[in-house]
Amino acid sequence: MKHKFPRKTSKSLSGRAVLDVRVELPSARIAEIVSSSISPETHRAKGFRSATSIRSKRNALELEIQARDLVALRASANSFLRLAAAASRTIDTVAPFYRGRHRRAVSNPGTSV
Repeated sequence: MKHKFPRKTSKSLSGRAVLDVRVELPSARIAEIVSSSISPETHRAKGFRSATSIRSKRNALELEIQARDLVALRASANSFLRLAAAASRTIDTVAPFYRGRHRRAVSNPGTSV
């Protein structure tokens, strides 16, 4: 997984800190899978100090994190980048096994997967 520096970090007029992060992944499909696997974490309960939106765009994962302060911004950024890295590593670990089983099932239709 290739990390790029944030495109912008700014403090808006409302006193919120904002961070946009773009993480390039090997393919658009992997970006979609990582996005959908960590998007449930973007739903927040009342009282949280940050809000995050996530989307996949081509082969990249884009995060926009808004927070009340820089401490909350940093904590949220660390959490989401770790979740994205974990999801990507999981795909790297599981995909070869799945592809191998899938090929065997296609070449031997009578076997169970």
